[in-house]
This record gives sequence, structure tokens and C-alpha cells, in this order.
Amino acid sequence: MDSAGQALGSATGSGLCVMEDRSIRSRPLPLTVAAWLLVLLSLLNLYPAGLLLFPIKPPPAAFSVYSGIVLTILSMVAAIGLWRLRRWSVWVTFAACVPSLVRIGVLILGGLVSMRMGLMSPEVEAALVAIALVPILIMVLVMLPASRRAFQRRGDDSVALPGTR
Repeated sequence: MDSAGQALGSATGSGLCVMEDRSIRSRPLPLTVAAWLLVLLSLLNLYPAGLLLFPIKPPPAAFSVYSGIVLTILSMVAAIGLWRLRRWSVWVTFAACVPSLVRIGVLILGGLVSMRMGLMSPEVEAALVAIALVPILIMVLVMLPASRRAFQRRGDDSVALPGTR
């Protein structure tokens, strides 16, 4: 314990060291919801989970399987960063959500073709459209003013967040 901590501990009689320079920030609700939605999105990006929920014929290509694994890892890293209020997590969130949105869009377009051929039901197509809203919702939640304020530090403008000056 340093001398300031000893002086504070002896003054209070508790012997506990209090860190005065570390500010305690609370996580706003939109960031908590966004982090949990990123976990959900990462699970949906996994090939086995997607195959269990939405069986499609023929099975997806290897690129789709491997991109799902990469997006799962990226989404989990972004979720952990949002949970811990790390500034870099905003960019990682967008890096995970935009490709996920494109990937889901390709599945929706492929589903439209598959529906015409009778390979995919309209219910599965509607579920894919609903899932496409998840990355959009995550990006909106991260960009809300309350969320952006949680990442800002006093006097630190070294990393500009999207939508800020």
C-alpha cells in the first residue's frame, strides 16, 4: 500500500486503500441490451445453431460456415468490450454487425429464390427478416446519446466515436 493509502487507511481506521483517480462509470441500459443481443447474434452466426434453427437445402458453402465462426468470435469480443465499456468496442460492434447484416441479407435473398422452388417455407423467411433486425437494433443502441456518453472520458478526445465530433 502506498503512503496516500496508508494515510487514508489510518485516518479512517479501516486499512483499506481507496483509489481516488479511478472514476466509477455505470453501464447504461442500451449498452447492456446491445451486449446481450451481440451474444445472441454470435450464437446465430454459428453454423450448427443456424442449421438447427433454419434447415436449408442444399447446405451452405464452406465460406458461409467459416465466416460464421469469424463473426461469432468478433461478436463475442464486441459484447465483452461493450460490457466493460471499452471505447474500441464501438468499432468492433460495427465490424461485427455490418457483415452479419450482409450475411443475413444474402440468406434472405437466397430464401426468396428457395421459396419459389419450394425449398424454404415463408415462416423461415419471416424469421430471417426478424433476425435481420437484430444487428440494426444493436447499432442503433450503441449510437444512442446515453451510450455514447458512457464511453466519453473527461478531457480525452483521442479516439473519436461514430457520430461525434
